[in-house]
Amino acid sequence: MKKPITLAALLTILPLASTAHAQTGATPPVCLYVSSYHAGYHWNDGIEAGLTKSLGKACELKRFYLDTLRNKAPEFAAAKGAEAKRLIDTTRPQVVIACDDPASKHLVMPYLKNIATPVVFCGVNWSVEPYGYPYQNVTGMIEVAPIKPLILEARNLQPKARQLAFLAANVPTQHKEVERLQKVAAEEELTLSVKLVDSFEAWKKGFEQVQGADLVILGNPAGITGWDEAAAGSFIQKHTRRLTLSFGVAMSRHAVFAMTNTPEEQGEWSGELARLILTGQSPADLPITANRRWQMLANPELARRIGIRLPERILQRAVIVDTRVDNPAQGR
Repeated sequence: MKKPITLAALLTILPLASTAHAQTGATPPVCLYVSSYHAGYHWNDGIEAGLTKSLGKACELKRFYLDTLRNKAPEFAAAKGAEAKRLIDTTRPQVVIACDDPASKHLVMPYLKNIATPVVFCGVNWSVEPYGYPYQNVTGMIEVAPIKPLILEARNLQPKARQLAFLAANVPTQHKEVERLQKVAAEEELTLSVKLVDSFEAWKKGFEQVQGADLVILGNPAGITGWDEAAAGSFIQKHTRRLTLSFGVAMSRHAVFAMTNTPEEQGEWSGELARLILTGQSPADLPITANRRWQMLANPELARRIGIRLPERILQRAVIVDTRVDNPAQGR
């Protein structure tokens, strides 16, 4: 992997991208945002918000959604990837921004490898190896979850912990998280049990079962059939018996303690790269990098109910959440 480029370095050469077409009065270039998911899904919306803010008026942003969380069949994803390619052929965007793993798997890898159209990816979990990146026309940002820092902090809270459990949706992105969890668990001499489920009823049964472990990580439920956010919150409040953790945004407010990435960072970086490409930079000269920002969240009330007192060093840094109310409060 090439040496990472810093945001500061990007910003020194970006202003030209947002002003060139304005100065000439020309029609703005087109950027096509291809999301792996659907509008209204929190992670998707966070990336899109960061991307929109970062791009500004540098290009006209068109959008296409693969919708692979609500439609998990591989045949559906492949058909949507082909549909996105037809849209690219029709609209001829100056940059394609492909977000999350399915967009890389079903669009970039089969259709866009080493062609003239520049591509920026983001949200690819842990490694680009499954897609063979880098290509001549591709750059972007890998998504790395703070799994090891989270587990190390949990071991500080529960020094005698020996068993770790992971509960999440049975979808490809969570399979990749399991691979990383297995590695970290082995390094920390923890036994790992995994439950990947397809339905909300199976998730509730799984939640009760994982309470037998010392530490419980709640993975992303996106893709679970019949998922009910309010009902899940109530169920968690009633049945939590162990130290629950999360490294994903979706379950961060339902865990005792969480460390999460921010989707906005993925979108912002993608926008910066797209703007550089619009100035004439080659994707081959823009190194692939990984996310750098994490957010800490803590639920002291849920911790108290299971007999854990969160230390001040966490409470001072964390966003304080309470699943009994809608809005988290920043630190204290």
